[in-house]
Amino acid sequence: MTKVLSELRETQMSLELPTYKEHLAEFKRLMKNSKKEQELQEFLENHVWMFGMEYIETQLRGFSQFELPGTRFDFLLQRYDTFYDIIELKQPKVNLFDEKPSEDQTLLPTVAPSRKTPISQELKNAISQMIDYLEAADDWAPGLLKRYGVVLHKPKGIIVIGRREDYGKAIKTLNYYFNHFQILTYDDIYDQASEFVKRIGKRKVQKK
Repeated sequence: MTKVLSELRETQMSLELPTYKEHLAEFKRLMKNSKKEQELQEFLENHVWMFGMEYIETQLRGFSQFELPGTRFDFLLQRYDTFYDIIELKQPKVNLFDEKPSEDQTLLPTVAPSRKTPISQELKNAISQMIDYLEAADDWAPGLLKRYGVVLHKPKGIIVIGRREDYGKAIKTLNYYFNHFQILTYDDIYDQASEFVKRIGKRKVQKK
């Protein structure tokens, strides 16, 4: 049965390949030209597959109706195991690190965050917000389950912010030390979605 379901899903994805390519092109345009955080938010909320095939749908945006402080995150993503993760989107055109010249000019300043290349205020604020959301998740869980049937149990937090540029190693270093949330740039979202499209395309060719 598992094999049959897997084959059906792969067939469906192959049929939708042209649509996925259109989505990629539109996302690339928005990354370059959009000046409104809401445009990117609505696009990603309506194209869940770009976060990875483990996600199947979005849910409510924030939970201010529970009168809890700081509960206006962007949206939830539901996983195939029925649990949800918290998504917080920031602008692509923000600085992630405040670069300062290294005393040792042989070292790249963006290899890892340090006192010489500190995390920017924008990224600090995003991290603080996500910590607040994850801390409050246990308080939200009973009400969300009762009112909406949303199973919010130990969610993972995903922060999408900025462009990767030369910060690939620095971002990977940060994520290495964070256990319950992840920082992704808009380039990371694009690249993982693009790689997914390539894999599906190759499978489609191999089946011919």
